[in-house]
Amino acid sequence: MKVKDLDYYMSLDYPVEVHQAPSEDGGFEAEILLLPGCVAWGATLEELWTNLQEAKRLWISGYLSKGLPVPESAPAEGEYSGKVYLRVPRSLHRALAERAAEEGVSLNQLGLAYIARGLGSKHSSTSCKRSKRLDTPVGRHSGS
Repeated sequence: MKVKDLDYYMSLDYPVEVHQAPSEDGGFEAEILLLPGCVAWGATLEELWTNLQEAKRLWISGYLSKGLPVPESAPAEGEYSGKVYLRVPRSLHRALAERAAEEGVSLNQLGLAYIARGLGSKHSSTSCKRSKRLDTPVGRHSGS
């Protein structure tokens, strides 16, 4: 069994979302979606990549030092069960249950509708502005 240390997690491929920075400074911003708050900025894509690797290292190190679980890469296509478990505050749970009752649908159906609408996916008539994703996950860099 492989030891799940910093080197192990750094070797994993994580999906990255990259977009042009909205600030006057320009450049690019990136986020590793499975590591909440793990973001970086760079004037060039090369600088962004370097900074993102450092942000990833710091994020994982911080979690490991606190004994917190570090998410692993997203499952490969076809490994999704279709089940998502969420923990929400009691007040939100109550509000969602009340809304579902008002609409005459199950809590599951209401949650699915909200998620689809929020994603702006083909499952919803609502569209969202989406950022482009890099084809190269964090952990593998072609050097371009």
